[in-house]
Amino acid sequence: MSAWSVKSGSDEHTANNLLLNISKSKELIVDFSTKQERNYQPLIINGTPVERVGSFRYLGVHITQDLSWSCDINTLVKKARHHLYHLRCLKDFKLPSKVLKTFYTCTIESILMGSITAWKQHQAGQASSPEGGVISRAYHPHQAP
Repeated sequence: MSAWSVKSGSDEHTANNLLLNISKSKELIVDFSTKQERNYQPLIINGTPVERVGSFRYLGVHITQDLSWSCDINTLVKKARHHLYHLRCLKDFKLPSKVLKTFYTCTIESILMGSITAWKQHQAGQASSPEGGVISRAYHPHQAP
């Protein structure tokens, strides 16, 4: 099998000072066919093969081969739980409720609301998921601990 080959540095690219950083390039194959596993040709740019990955992060969103939200949601849940711990610590110091709500809105709510449409859809598909508590806190921020 021959590989896909791309020539970087064409006249148009060099005239506009555009360079392709092959070491930062990734290849992600999304294939929903139900046939047997396929062997895809490697992508080669200027004689260098591009790394093939199962998932990567683009503009803050984790994209996987199956285009599921699980990886992205798990990352956000981990980040939100980390901040919830700090909120509980602040509550233990007996800070006023207004300060706790401000901390929640600035840290936790902003993390969760960034992808709220995906969260709600994911939660409907997995009602008993471990992130359910974090999601419900995002929808009801005034009930923060």
